[in-house]
Amino acid sequence: MESVINTQKNSKEFRVLTKIFSYHYQHRRPQKPLLYYPEFKKLIVRFVENLMNCYLETTSFDVGPHFQPHCEIVDFKGRAKGSYHYDTIKIDELSVWHLYQGNLLEFLIPCHELLHFKYDIDLVCGTINQDVIRILKESLIALDALKSKKGLDYSYYQENYGFESSEKVANIEGIKLFRNILHIMNITLQSEDEEKLTSFYQKNRLEYQNYFRDFRKNMRVTQDYMDFEEAFDQLFFHHPSWYHFKQLRIEYKLDKKGNIRKRTREELLEQLKEKVSKEKKNYIISLLSQEKEKKNTIEDFAGSKSENAFRKDEILPGIISAKSYQRLTCSSSLKITSKQFEISDQYNCYIVPFYGAFMGDTDCETLEDLWRFSYFAKYLEKGYHFKLGPASNNFFKRGIFCTNYEELWRKQKEQIEMFENLAKRPISLNSKRKALEKMLEQEKTSPDEMVDYSLRKCYEEMRTCSRKVDFNKKFGALDVKKKIKQIEKKIQ
Repeated sequence: MESVINTQKNSKEFRVLTKIFSYHYQHRRPQKPLLYYPEFKKLIVRFVENLMNCYLETTSFDVGPHFQPHCEIVDFKGRAKGSYHYDTIKIDELSVWHLYQGNLLEFLIPCHELLHFKYDIDLVCGTINQDVIRILKESLIALDALKSKKGLDYSYYQENYGFESSEKVANIEGIKLFRNILHIMNITLQSEDEEKLTSFYQKNRLEYQNYFRDFRKNMRVTQDYMDFEEAFDQLFFHHPSWYHFKQLRIEYKLDKKGNIRKRTREELLEQLKEKVSKEKKNYIISLLSQEKEKKNTIEDFAGSKSENAFRKDEILPGIISAKSYQRLTCSSSLKITSKQFEISDQYNCYIVPFYGAFMGDTDCETLEDLWRFSYFAKYLEKGYHFKLGPASNNFFKRGIFCTNYEELWRKQKEQIEMFENLAKRPISLNSKRKALEKMLEQEKTSPDEMVDYSLRKCYEEMRTCSRKVDFNKKFGALDVKKKIKQIEKKIQ
């Protein structure tokens, strides 16, 4: 993208944006803006579309009649700040408004989405580098999960959003693009914004090096937590059609019998002796040195390697668990430094007197602003009562607290006991399935957060099994009885 920015720096849009960014950043919420807001929105749209079209011109991408890169500013109602799909980049209206008011860090959003666009084009064009192929592998894993889990609400991308390659690369390279644009505009960030940006970059670099992913809901992968490269190796052999991606042919080989296998270290070294492109050579070298770069620690990814999705030290969803925070500090940007925060041993969370249980930090000034974010809105629907208070550190304006956490904690315990008692009841599996379906209809909270995972897994099979098919015949009566006994032993 750097070469594209250099071609655009003399354009009218770039020059006007430079003046506006510089003036509005120095005079936060200016009473006399250089440009009216409706015109500013159009300017942002034109700027982003120009970059998209200019990048296409530098590639071999075949632009068909239905592919027209464009940008839209929409109201996501707190669900997201931006999105990219096919040929469209969407930016949240509130994010653009904050940018207009002088919050320059909001410009990271279009930079992030532009990188999604870039790597999507690179993937189709057959570009060879470590980032493109990482994104390709995780995209294919997500596609396989989507096709193999019909009828169940499961998304590999959502389950691993905090570590997924396309998001990490878009964050890291988006920050570089953001810095490059500001450098050309001759704008220097204030120390507080510079510290936020550096912290965000370092956090993403750490997460990029972690290859572990959550496969607990994926029946086609053998382990709950696993290196996504190893998971891809397992899945690739079931999908020979993936071999048509020429980027994958460097690392994998199709033999005469039609079987796919991973190339050995010696075969990779043999390729280096041939006349290959610089990009291919660099990728082979990265494959040979990959194990040194990986920082696969299950503690960084999930806190602890556990067979259970439900952990008793995180009994209340949404509340920052003290034990989890202490395990995840090396990979999380959250740093609790305020002395007002006290650890509650009974509830295993951070409590601030007169405010409640800590749920996170925010830039929002009021609770009304907070409801725009679907993450907190869903907890509002579940009966959480919120209050804004002191932030965990000086990077944020407000802390978010749950005031009725004691009542919710008691209710959660009752729900867990209800599901556990169902497992112990001496009734048929079909009756248990009906009872579970009735409970799920009545409860707003998903049992993913409160039921032992192996119990959930068994019941999920019962729920999705056709009523016309006998459960014991489909899954094997002996296996089911053995499974139930194992579950009851765990619960007891």
